[in-house]
Amino acid sequence: TVSTYDSNGQKIDQIKAKSVDIHTDKKMSQKDSSGNEKSSVIDVDYGHNRMIHVGSTLIAYEGLKNYEDEFNKHVNINDQNKAVPLLNTMYQNFKNDWNGDAKVVMIRSQLGMPIAVFTGKNVSIHKSDMKNATQFVIDGHRLIAYRADYTIYPIASLMK
Repeated sequence: TVSTYDSNGQKIDQIKAKSVDIHTDKKMSQKDSSGNEKSSVIDVDYGHNRMIHVGSTLIAYEGLKNYEDEFNKHVNINDQNKAVPLLNTMYQNFKNDWNGDAKVVMIRSQLGMPIAVFTGKNVSIHKSDMKNATQFVIDGHRLIAYRADYTIYPIASLMK
């Protein structure tokens, strides 16, 4: 699944494909004198198609459940009591799914609006050759966040 979001965290579009390759657009690629990528233009290859993307927040993942999408089907964020942080409210909704030893990865738009929440026992962060991108591995499944903020929390901290 590949989704893009505006700065307010509203989903713009979504692509579902069996195989996706995300990389810096070679034609637009530029490197500084230290060899660091300067271009923010990325290609998203899926099937026989290519999407060229720059600017808005993009996340891509396989084999993971985005709890933010599930949460939004049942709770209107505008109606939520702001005194209770969003992640705590989500925990109450999904606590049967969320293991106390696991971690929560919250991905936000460039303005800090929540767009995706994933959980897993084994969460690791990896640098990316693409500018403005971070790669995660959550319980053996890949997640790429491009032009996004993120925080990783222990689920146990939400149980209180």
